Amino acid sequence: MRISVMMRLDSSGVSKIIAVVAAVVIVVGTASAYFFVFQSGAPAQQQVSPGLQPAQPPAQPPIQPQQPVQPPAQQPIQPAQPAQPPAQPPIQPQQPVQPPAGGVDPAKADALKAAVEGHFSKFAAKDVIALMADYTQTGTYAEWSGQAGAFAGKYNGYPRIRILYATIAGNIQDMKVSFQDYKAEVSGDTATVTMKVLGEGRGKLIGAFNMEVDATQKWVYQGGKWLLQDDRWNFKLFKTELAAEGTVFPINWRKIGDFSSWTDRLKSLFGGN
Repeated sequence: MRISVMMRLDSSGVSKIIAVVAAVVIVVGTASAYFFVFQSGAPAQQQVSPGLQPAQPPAQPPIQPQQPVQPPAQQPIQPAQPAQPPAQPPIQPQQPVQPPAGGVDPAKADALKAAVEGHFSKFAAKDVIALMADYTQTGTYAEWSGQAGAFAGKYNGYPRIRILYATIAGNIQDMKVSFQDYKAEVSGDTATVTMKVLGEGRGKLIGAFNMEVDATQKWVYQGGKWLLQDDRWNFKLFKTELAAEGTVFPINWRKIGDFSSWTDRLKSLFGGN
């Protein structure tokens, strides 16, 4: 059937068929060339078949480089000024303490009273060595008068005063001493002290005792400290539990000593005050 049909075609029909085929070949070739040029990255200068020019993309304006953003101008930071302290008045140098009229140095006056207190503390403690350190080595004098009993007398010189206190310390078991009505007159490096001395305790031979003394002392300031030079005790009262007539005290104790125990016995018998 196919052969018969083709044989029936005349020459004009064959010519038309050939023309159609040729047109199809041209169209297919042109399309293939276009696809090859623009899809495979061929250079733009490559020639393509005439009559089919590729579409040109629209012209783009050149891209301007982006300008860096400038930060806003900053004012320089001024350093903080330190706070100024309020103005202080200039410190005036401390003025040395001036002694009051009469030339009395308060520091010396205080040291004198401390020396007196220390002296009686040593006496109560029966510390003869420390007690004698309060006296001057030369020109030293002591006197016990009034109701001083066996110890009444004048003690001229450092050694005799030492014997006096050594004897007392050896015969006293315990003792308490205090003073009141303290008065001091200081003149330069010398001072006169008056006071009332009160004491009580117990002795080996006299038993319990108590005493009341009006004392007058003269102190001198030597080597940066006060020393006792003249020590006078006037016994207003020296009351004892027993009348002593032992070997330690003089035999004439009753004659010049204290008779308070006998006085108290008489008062109790006759109702006296």
